[in-house]
Amino acid sequence: MATIYDVARESGYSPTVVSHALNNNPRVSEKARAAVLVAAKRLHYRPNLLARELGLNKTKLIGIIVRDIIYPFYPSIVEGIEETAFSHGYTTILCNSAGSIEREAIYLDVLTRRKAAGIIVGPVQSGPDNTVLFQELKESGVPIVFVDGNLKRVKTDFILTDGVKGAYKAVRHLVELGHNRIGCVEPASGEPNRLAGYRKALEDSHIDFREEYVARRKGDRGDQGKIGNEVDGYEGTRQLLQLRYPPTAIFAINDVMAFGAEKAIREFGLRIPADISLVGFDDVLFSSFLGVPLTTVKQPTHAIGRTAATILISRIEQQGRQKRRRHISIEPDLVVRESTGPAPRKARRRAQGSRYPSS
Repeated sequence: MATIYDVARESGYSPTVVSHALNNNPRVSEKARAAVLVAAKRLHYRPNLLARELGLNKTKLIGIIVRDIIYPFYPSIVEGIEETAFSHGYTTILCNSAGSIEREAIYLDVLTRRKAAGIIVGPVQSGPDNTVLFQELKESGVPIVFVDGNLKRVKTDFILTDGVKGAYKAVRHLVELGHNRIGCVEPASGEPNRLAGYRKALEDSHIDFREEYVARRKGDRGDQGKIGNEVDGYEGTRQLLQLRYPPTAIFAINDVMAFGAEKAIREFGLRIPADISLVGFDDVLFSSFLGVPLTTVKQPTHAIGRTAATILISRIEQQGRQKRRRHISIEPDLVVRESTGPAPRKARRRAQGSRYPSS
C-alpha cells in the first residue's frame, strides 16, 4: 500500500509539497503538481481519504496506535482508553507500529478508511516522522491526542509523563545513597528526556558526566523507533561492568531494560543492592515481583489512558469548538524498593584515593 512518502520519493518532492499538490493547494507550481500526480498514479496511490473522508460520516470508533504492544507499559494505557471509550459509547481498534514510521503511516491510513472518529497515538519519534499525515488529519477535523511523547510540529493535545523529572529523581536517589559512579543503560533508539534528567542530576550533584557510563546496544535500522527491551539492558550492563572502574549503581531507562540488567549483574556474581544498586523507570506490573523488588519511577499509566480518551471524546463531540490545546505533563513519583542501597564501603574508600576516580 503506497503512502505519501512513497509518492514523495517517486516524484522528487517533499511530503509537504506532495500533500499540498494532492489537495489542490494553489501555492504548488504546475510542474510540481504534474510530477506528483504522475507519481501517485504510477504507485496507485489514492489521495488520502486520510483527510477528506474522515470529515464525513464519522463512526463511533477510536483508533489507538502504540509503539510496542509487547512492552508492559502500554496495556494499562490501552485499558484506560478502552474503559473510558466504552463508557461513552465508543469502540476501539488497536494498532502496533512496532517503532516503524512506515507501519505507523499505514495504520493511519487504515484508520482513515475505517472512518475513525479520533485517534490516540504513541508516536514514533526517532528519525523522520509522520508530521505531514498528522497535520492532514487535523486539518480535516479529526482529533488526535498523543501519549508517551509528542511531535512538536504537530499542534495537538498531548498527555505524557515528565521524563526529565522522573530520571532526575531516580539518579538523585542514588546520589543520596552515596553513589558517585552511576551508569545508565538506554535503548538503541535513545530516550533523550530521560537521559537529560540523568545528566542534570549528575550536574546538580557535582558529578562529572562520563560517556563511558552510558551504554547503548548497537541496533540496526529496525531498532531505531523501538522501546528498549531485556536484551538492551543485559548487553548495556555487561558493557558497564567490564569497565576498569565499573559503576556502583545503574539507572535503566525503563523497567524491562532493568530486568535484563539484573540478569547481567547476577552473571557477574554481584549482589543487588549490596554490590550494585539498580533503578528503573515505568513501574510496570512485574517490577515489584523480581527476586529483589525494583526501585523505579512510577507512571500513572491507567490514568494517562483515561485522560487521553476523555480529551479525545470531548474534541470529537465538541466538533472543533474547543480551540485551546491541552498539554498535560505529569510529574512521576519514585517508588523505593529493595534494589537500591548505600554505595559499597569498599567503593567509597577507593573513590577517595588516587587509584579510583571520585566521580
